[in-house]
Amino acid sequence: MKIIIVVGISIALGIICGSGSVYAFNHMPDEWLGTDERGREWQRVKSVPWKYIFTATFIVVGIYLGMKDSLKAPGYYASCLLLTQTAMAGFLYGRTPRPVVWLLALTGVGILPFTIDEDLGFGAGSEGMIKAHLAGAAAGFVLVFVLLMIKKLVLRNTVKQTASAAETSEQDKAGAGTAPGIDWALCELGLALGLLCGPVQVSVIIAAGIVLWGGHAVSKRFGNAGNKLAGNDTLMKKKIGEAFFIAVSAMVCIIVWPF
Repeated sequence: MKIIIVVGISIALGIICGSGSVYAFNHMPDEWLGTDERGREWQRVKSVPWKYIFTATFIVVGIYLGMKDSLKAPGYYASCLLLTQTAMAGFLYGRTPRPVVWLLALTGVGILPFTIDEDLGFGAGSEGMIKAHLAGAAAGFVLVFVLLMIKKLVLRNTVKQTASAAETSEQDKAGAGTAPGIDWALCELGLALGLLCGPVQVSVIIAAGIVLWGGHAVSKRFGNAGNKLAGNDTLMKKKIGEAFFIAVSAMVCIIVWPF
């Protein structure tokens, strides 16, 4: 009976959420993505084939989560929906939509009562549960902040070297020698994931996200260097944000943890 109920609910939710994810992202306010697309007549994400891909994915995820842990399944399912929006924003715009991150944090708070019997390193019970998730939130925020600080220093040195080699006044006017500031929305994403998962799991998520992002950066660098036509390659020119890699890592980790 449980299997029939879980499968039925998962199919219904998958159909709604698959199409809903595409619709929600296509109607996401421009301010959330740091862009101005007023009056656009095109879709950010095409309905076909993505609504079918998302529908199939959410049906499978719903069935798996429902059979694995029916109590926490709704919260984790909702977090996967929000992480899908975050991943699309990171891939297409290189941005982290802050309101979506806040909703993810609320989802993490909603899951807290269902983890009261778990020992995440701070003991079972309400006190241990609260300590563990607060520690996870702190760990997630700090890890992402440190990552961005390292990236900022590396980019600053790279830009300085490039500006020094070029020795042009135009670069000085354009702000050569400077590096982008800290993306606080991305730090908040780390905090929300830590609140949702706890310190160990969020550390794994961010570490996996860093590895994926690093792999992409290396492949992009060598791809541009080794291919004269790479400038015409859409993927090579696209500025994919760290939020995409962290969100993808989080979805995979949330679904399969603890394997």
